Amino acid sequence: MVLTIDQVANYYEVTNEAISTVIKRNRSEFESDGMVTLKGEELKKFFEEITLGQNELCKVQDEPYKMTSKIRHITLLTKRSLLRMGMILTNSGIATQVRNYLLNIEECGKVDTKSWAIQREVGKIERARMTSAISRYVPDSPHKRFAYPNYTNMVYRTIFHKDAKAMKEEQKTRIP
Repeated sequence: MVLTIDQVANYYEVTNEAISTVIKRNRSEFESDGMVTLKGEELKKFFEEITLGQNELCKVQDEPYKMTSKIRHITLLTKRSLLRMGMILTNSGIATQVRNYLLNIEECGKVDTKSWAIQREVGKIERARMTSAISRYVPDSPHKRFAYPNYTNMVYRTIFHKDAKAMKEEQKTRIP
């Protein structure tokens, strides 16, 4: 998994400039995490591969993507870089949640408990993002309040094949 600076900024709900500043100040750490900047032929090849994948999977367009001359380089960050960014950013609520997630994992002793803690913290972050999206994009109506549990159940059924009530019951038996 790789992410662009735009995607990382969007995830942490900060500006691209904030992400770029953190990268400049900590470049060697991000490079050790696998961050790369593509230019020239590498960039062209990257866009061709992305476009082929989109065409095959999404049937987006028949002709190949043409890289515009406006794009001179692109910086790609790894999942590890995304976590590192969360440890460094200071003005992001999502980054605070990521730091809490990492601290909670460290406090857990057993592997099963750590795995559960990881899933829980990731779930909290994604739940906050989902409720924020519902708040912003689902039109106001008397039935809007049902969107939250309905979308939650839809996601749970898709991923875990269980609704929220079943998940809650299962968690009660796992965690003392």
